[in-house]
Amino acid sequence: MAMIREYWGVIKIGDSRQKTTDFRIRLLDVDAGAWLNAATFAAKEALEVGQLMAGVQALSAGGLFSVGVEESWVDDAAVFPAANDNVYNFDKLNVGFRAGMDRYTVTIPSRDDAAYNVADDGVTVIISGAGASAGTNLFVNNFNTVVEGKNGLAAAVEKMYIVR
Repeated sequence: MAMIREYWGVIKIGDSRQKTTDFRIRLLDVDAGAWLNAATFAAKEALEVGQLMAGVQALSAGGLFSVGVEESWVDDAAVFPAANDNVYNFDKLNVGFRAGMDRYTVTIPSRDDAAYNVADDGVTVIISGAGASAGTNLFVNNFNTVVEGKNGLAAAVEKMYIVR
């Protein structure tokens, strides 16, 4: 296994249905690095990546919601679980969280049923106290530390449950 770095240019464009779609394209490391190191958005726009993004915007009638460069670390030796392991993306854990008065839900795909503990109802994941698993504690503690809502306020996990 070797983790390799990739950079992606991403523009989020909205349509008349109030849906957004990402234009996502891999970038050369040197150009992505220049974008990431530029101090202001005006400086970013003047760079080659900024000009590519301007070209995309010029060809789209949609509303521009965001422009950016993402750094991803990709495992060049990743493998899928075996077919008889029965691991599927649609077997999810729902995570309900709040940031201020706003509430959100995200999902964790391909849940590992051995990695968390459930309450007596068989659906609710125990997220704190003695009944919470090490993996659940790791997730919840770090989620609450580094995630924020669209409103910029700190996030806090309120509940987790199995999607059936």
